[in-house]
Amino acid sequence: MSNIDTVISKVRRDLNKYDDAGLIDENELYSDAITCLKRFGNDIGLKKETFIQVTDGFATLPEDFMMLHLALLCEPDYYQTSGIEFHTLQSSLFYKERVEIGGQWGECDTCPKPTEDKVIRENIYFNPGGLMTFYYKKPILLNLVKGFAKEACAPSCFNRMRSDNPYEINIVSRRTLHANFRNGTIMLRYIGMPTDEDGNIDIPDTFNGHMYTYMEYYLKRRLAEQLIANGDAQGIQNLYQAYKAEETVALRNTVNDLKMGRLNYKDFRKRMMKLNRLETLQYEISTPVLWR
Repeated sequence: MSNIDTVISKVRRDLNKYDDAGLIDENELYSDAITCLKRFGNDIGLKKETFIQVTDGFATLPEDFMMLHLALLCEPDYYQTSGIEFHTLQSSLFYKERVEIGGQWGECDTCPKPTEDKVIRENIYFNPGGLMTFYYKKPILLNLVKGFAKEACAPSCFNRMRSDNPYEINIVSRRTLHANFRNGTIMLRYIGMPTDEDGNIDIPDTFNGHMYTYMEYYLKRRLAEQLIANGDAQGIQNLYQAYKAEETVALRNTVNDLKMGRLNYKDFRKRMMKLNRLETLQYEISTPVLWR
């Protein structure tokens, strides 16, 4: 896979005249690349989980976030280090590692493990070989505000079902979640974009590799539009039409790629049997019947 930084670099190289003049905003290109990938939704998305912190009513969503699948308000309970002891998380909703790996921290060194019917566990691994496990109790299903953006919620999102509690959330931008409570911890399950081992967002490998080409021409077309709108379009008007045409072809090819990628062997075999049957019927219909 190639990450989106790779295609952004290619776009800047191909349009270096405008880049050298300081007319290309890399942050804007990155935002457009994310928008480009989001249009494919579940076709490229992966189910992921994380915990986010609400501070003063706002929380930052993961960089690769596309659609919400589940959001639970949780209460930090205790943590365990290296499989040895349990420590109670008393008053603080936020926690940081206070000492070097291998040490212990907490308000209580001898607190017993609490018993809870419903507990959410978060494992954090350290190198080399360290493990810290956080436990959260009393998970509460968060409600969505009225008018919650449909495109930010997966079709199977559990939060579409309203629960009997006053806590609500809304997604107000690509990376920002707003809550009607001031502080808290949210367990977030979401549909996310594919990423590499360093967390960089990848361009998925499609059946024939057309998605990279589509993103390249999508970014070039968007950039040409911005330059034209800002009056900096010397020599790019004709390129805009070419970019738009290439983008249209690449999009169609990418959609076909994704369809092929969704076919497993059983589906492919069924489709081939159906095509063979249709060809046989066509031959039988077109062949005159000989009466004896």
